[in-house]
Amino acid sequence: AILAYNIGIGIVWAYLFLVGLEAGMAEQAVANALTMSQFLGIAGAFLAVVLEVRFGRILPLAFGVLGGAASIYLLIGEIDSAIFWFGVCGFNFLWNLSMPYLLATLADFDHRGRIVVHGVSMQFIGFAVGPYIASKLLGIGGYDLVNGTGVALFVAAAILLLPGVLAQRHHLRAAQSDGA
Repeated sequence: AILAYNIGIGIVWAYLFLVGLEAGMAEQAVANALTMSQFLGIAGAFLAVVLEVRFGRILPLAFGVLGGAASIYLLIGEIDSAIFWFGVCGFNFLWNLSMPYLLATLADFDHRGRIVVHGVSMQFIGFAVGPYIASKLLGIGGYDLVNGTGVALFVAAAILLLPGVLAQRHHLRAAQSDGA
C-alpha cells in the first residue's frame, strides 16, 4: 500500500508543472500554484497532529488518500487555472495530511520499528520509480494517462490498506476490552 501510494505521488508530482503549462497558464502562475501547494502541504502535516487526537487514524487517512485521488482526478481532461490551483493544492495538502497517518499506522503493526524502516524505504522507492513510470506513460497517453494512473494507485493503496487498518482497529478494541 505504501509503495503504491508513493508511486502515485511520484507519478503525479513529476509532471504537475507541465500539466499547468498545458492548461495555458504562464510559467510564473504555475510556479505560484506549486509554491502555494507546498505551504498547504505543511498545513496538512500540521493538521495531522491536531486531528490524531480527535478522530483517530482511519477517517483522516481515508480522507487524505481518497481526497488526494479526487484532487488528481481534477487534473484530467480540459482544465483551467482555477482547477489547476485547486487540484495541486488539494493534492499536496492531502498527501501531507495522510502520510503521517500512514506511517503511524505502519508503526503500530510492529512495535520493534522494523516495518517503519521498510515503509520509509517503500516511500522513497515510490518517489524514484513514479517519475520513471510517468515518463513511459506520457508517451502512450499524455498527462491524462499519467494522472489517471496516479488516481488508480491512490485508490489501490486505500484498498490495500483497508484490511490491515481494520484488523489493527479490531485488535486494539479487543485489547482495550480485555483490560477494562
